[in-house]
Amino acid sequence: MLTFRCESCDHVHEYKNLIESATFLGLHPESLRRLARYGEVEPLNIERGLYFNDEQLNALLKTSGEGE
Repeated sequence: MLTFRCESCDHVHEYKNLIESATFLGLHPESLRRLARYGEVEPLNIERGLYFNDEQLNALLKTSGEGE
């Protein structure tokens, strides 16, 4: 988990790494990496890591559930 505090409003933004996010979604990490590469979800890239916030992950869950 990675957290950032907004300087203007003091709001805390939390991001999960690739492994945590994939586990949350029930996906293999490489599948989530592929979704990011194809533009289905836009991660925060820090050095060599991919980070996702809960809002993005919940939206991805919602869109994947609509196709069922």
